[in-house]
Amino acid sequence: MALRGIALRSATVVVAEIGDMKLFATAPQLMAYLGQVPSEHSSGERQRRATTTKTGNSHVRLVLVEAA
Repeated sequence: MALRGIALRSATVVVAEIGDMKLFATAPQLMAYLGQVPSEHSSGERQRRATTTKTGNSHVRLVLVEAA
């Protein structure tokens, strides 16, 4: 609940769905697990970033997007 937009219900869903937060050493690891990182298509010098990867736990991802 320390994050902006995360109230009691959102925090409860995140904790219930993820479980032990100690599995993730850093915040980027957690975001990658939830699919909240941009996908990238790279070839040589060319880099194209696209939308989020949509992998991981879709229920937690939906709660985080709605909270934002």
